[in-house]
Amino acid sequence: IYRTDLIDSLKWKPLWQIALGLILFTISMYIELEMKATWTFSALQVINAMVTSLMTFGIIGWFLNNCNDYSKPMAYIMDAAYFVYLIHVPISVMIPGLLADSGLPAIIQFVITFSTTILICFSLYHVAVRKSFVGKFLNGKLFSLPGTGIEKVKAIP
Repeated sequence: IYRTDLIDSLKWKPLWQIALGLILFTISMYIELEMKATWTFSALQVINAMVTSLMTFGIIGWFLNNCNDYSKPMAYIMDAAYFVYLIHVPISVMIPGLLADSGLPAIIQFVITFSTTILICFSLYHVAVRKSFVGKFLNGKLFSLPGTGIEKVKAIP
C-alpha cells in the first residue's frame, strides 16, 4: 500500500465524504425506524455499505491531510500501544469491580475506570517496558533517517 498512489487518492475531499456518509446514515436511520416495506432490508444493506466506505475513507483522508506530521507524543503513544492493548483488559475489568459498591453514578465510574486504566497502563509501560528487552521486542527494529533530525524510526517491512 505504501508503494502505490492509493494513499494520495484517499486525501480527496475527506470532509465531503464524511458529510455524505452522515447524510446517508441519517437516511438509513429514517428508513429503519419509519418505513415497514419489504424492500427496506436490501436498501439498508446498500446504504450501510456506502456509509461504511465513505466514513472510513473520509476519516483516513482527514487524518492524512491534517495529522500527517511527526510528533514525539504520538510516537510515544504508538510505541506504547501494543503493550497497552495487551494489558488493559484485566485492569479495566478489575477497577469497575472495585467501584461496584461505591454508589457513584455510572458516568463517574466510567471516568474513573478510563483514567485509572490509562494512567496504570502508560506508567507500567514507561517504568517497566520502554527501556527493557520487551520494549525493544514490541517496538520492532529502529533505524535513523539521516539529515531529517529524526534519530529513531520504526522500520517498515
